[in-house]
Amino acid sequence: MRAAAVLVMLALLLAACDRGSTERGTDSAPPEARFRIAPEHLDEPYENAELATAFRPPAGWEPLDVEQRDRLAGALLSVQDDGHYRLELVDLFLRTETMSFAAVSRVTRGGEPVRDAGVYIEDFVELLGPEDEDQLRARADFTVNGIPVTQVRHLQSGRVSFTLVFPAADGTLLQLNYSIPPAAYEEEGPKLESSVGTLRHIQGER
Repeated sequence: MRAAAVLVMLALLLAACDRGSTERGTDSAPPEARFRIAPEHLDEPYENAELATAFRPPAGWEPLDVEQRDRLAGALLSVQDDGHYRLELVDLFLRTETMSFAAVSRVTRGGEPVRDAGVYIEDFVELLGPEDEDQLRARADFTVNGIPVTQVRHLQSGRVSFTLVFPAADGTLLQLNYSIPPAAYEEEGPKLESSVGTLRHIQGER
């Protein structure tokens, strides 16, 4: 499964944390986005009852089992503890054929959940460093199924990354990272719009 390669990619992704515009704007919710959702671009639904959050990963991006996920999470936590923000890996979806993955993480600081998206986004962008031709990025603020989301698309460590920051149902911040090698972007990229469009809270649905 080439877990070592995945670990290196995740460590690079999570250690850098963010990039994009540093202005959050007003406190009003951003506009509701309309996504074209193609079922053939999606895998089975993912639901996390603890986070009260659900989405459908891109087709062929399969979840790691608990043992694999915990092994990677343990290694990441030992690598990415800078005394500031920490992304605590919750779940990981991987397509081994293209080495593309999606990581669901909690955002914490000093062992406590982070709730202020505006401050976190600004700090995330600053950690990414100055933009140049090898660090192109774009930011979008929108609402999907009632959830306010900040998305930062950027090149990082030779990969195309989409970082989505949004609140869980309890108001604590989550981060969803999609990461694709440039050579696989034509194949995998079109799946992302469908996947992002399925993001939702599940609290109170049952």
